[in-house]
Amino acid sequence: MINSLKNKGAGFCIVEAPDDATHDDLMDKIKNALRLYEDKKTAVIYLLEKPPAQSIFSFVRDFVESFYDRQIFFIRNLEIAAGNTPENFLSELNFSRETLDSLDRNFIFMMNPDFAGML
Repeated sequence: MINSLKNKGAGFCIVEAPDDATHDDLMDKIKNALRLYEDKKTAVIYLLEKPPAQSIFSFVRDFVESFYDRQIFFIRNLEIAAGNTPENFLSELNFSRETLDSLDRNFIFMMNPDFAGML
């Protein structure tokens, strides 16, 4: 994955981990491995902060535009943002994938294995 992030300009990755502590540890390892690459700065998007009326795409787009110098974005809190209707949330996320790809960034979706299985 590190090599892919070093060499790819855009794309999607899914990282499955059982808890937030493991997600944090993995994010730190990825950030440290990319520290030497000036064009591979990272930022974290917490979907928990997305207003209910805003689409996933517009929330992510606004965040990416505010961190225009970043190439890699970790996306967190998918399970919490999905709430009681994960099917609807995942449907919206799936519907947004091509528009997210148009942002020309690397997105790393951090989620637990059960949620990843639904994806």
